[in-house]
Amino acid sequence: MAHHWVLEELAPRRPSRVSPEWGCGGVYGLHYTGDTLYYTVAFDAVAFFHSRGGGVERYDYRLLGPAPRSGGDTYNVSTSVDDEIYFGGWVHAPARLLGGEVDFSNKYSHVHAYSSSTGGVRLLWSESLHHPRLWAGEVTSLLYNPLRDSLLAARGDGHQGLGVYELGRRGGARKASDTRVLRGTTYMDHACFSLHHGWGGSPGVHCLDLETMRGFTEAAGPEASVDGAPPPRYRSGDTASAYTWLMVLARGGLYRFDPFGGEPPAYVRLLDLGDAPYGPLRVNTLPVAGGLLAAFNAQSHSTIRGTEELPRGQQRASRRPPAPSLLVYLSPPSARIVAALGARTTSMEHLGCCVLLATSTCPNLERRDATMVDHSVKTFEALPVEKVVTGTPPPVSIRIPGGRGALGGVPLEGYRRPLLRVRAPRRGASLRLHLYRLDTGPGGADEDRVGLEPGWNTVDLGGHGGSIVSLEVDGGPWEAELLLR
Repeated sequence: MAHHWVLEELAPRRPSRVSPEWGCGGVYGLHYTGDTLYYTVAFDAVAFFHSRGGGVERYDYRLLGPAPRSGGDTYNVSTSVDDEIYFGGWVHAPARLLGGEVDFSNKYSHVHAYSSSTGGVRLLWSESLHHPRLWAGEVTSLLYNPLRDSLLAARGDGHQGLGVYELGRRGGARKASDTRVLRGTTYMDHACFSLHHGWGGSPGVHCLDLETMRGFTEAAGPEASVDGAPPPRYRSGDTASAYTWLMVLARGGLYRFDPFGGEPPAYVRLLDLGDAPYGPLRVNTLPVAGGLLAAFNAQSHSTIRGTEELPRGQQRASRRPPAPSLLVYLSPPSARIVAALGARTTSMEHLGCCVLLATSTCPNLERRDATMVDHSVKTFEALPVEKVVTGTPPPVSIRIPGGRGALGGVPLEGYRRPLLRVRAPRRGASLRLHLYRLDTGPGGADEDRVGLEPGWNTVDLGGHGGSIVSLEVDGGPWEAELLLR
């Protein structure tokens, strides 16, 4: 594998700094263009620009306010036009804790611009509510609109100023849509964004005509599920335009939209593992060799001290990862597990020879988990492109808690001896395992039914190779474990 020059400049890990925030951040916004690599280290609120032959520029968000600063970005907000890299997110300037919780009085949503030709950084736009508990909508996605030579900023996480905003490349902002959205991509002559409701709500997309800025929304109901069982509680991940479809990665799987072709939305269950916040959350989806590389994180969010914002069951599940973080390569109709990693991947970028991964040992924590120091360890790893496209999948064990409808959606592509262990309830006249075989392309699911005995049963899934398999059990509470070898 050819060695990329950027890899020689990246530090293997970055020490913690004073950064009053919700516990643990990561490295976000990885963006490589014109021989410059940008990224932001959160919650340290420091941006780096590595240039071939030009060393490393470091920017600490001082244009927003005084130190100590924290935050930076937690959704991967970056794009480039000509010699400028645009990056956004949110920053506390200055940051402070109040009564053991984060004080949001100095939290700013922002978009900056970096010139690779001059090395200078300028503040393009910022906004703050100056309220101790509420904040202006963070910038969660940034797209370039070539038809109007402007930037489209999604603002999905916050309390006011939510929707899509159009920014001039030299400053100025106006609201283009009131619809709350999180992540976006360009599809046909439209900018399309995933709907965002925090936890729950209807999955869907909101699209704006790039020329007129007129928009429409398309939602996906429970009937969209390919295996017939309802989708899990919705939480949006990234969006992607590929294979003539508009796709939204979300907790529990993949939503496929066809807003101009007329096919109804479809939901493909993919690594739906119960109440745990497991999924492709707070990480970008990366095009590689015509396919899409998605990161399903073991712990995207969690809580240690507890929070009033989540049910106790979800809080407990957030500290019990059902599987390692998995990189999944989507090349419809197939999906293949590429790598098994630690707590979470926070950002990915394609460097030609390899995929650059930014990782963190800790999840994004909750309100009462505020600390003065970010104690996570953030690292960079390089994954050869050949491994993504043609590599053998790693051995993995996946726990499925069971208890409601269908779960799972595990890709078996490349595994020779996939085994399923199922614990069926001790009571019940009808003990049946329903196995659903599905894929990421158009079409429905095939179903197999297997009789079960009370207690633990072992089912050979070797005949399902190449499929994505979801499952459910009749007759009461159940649990399962998949052993992929």
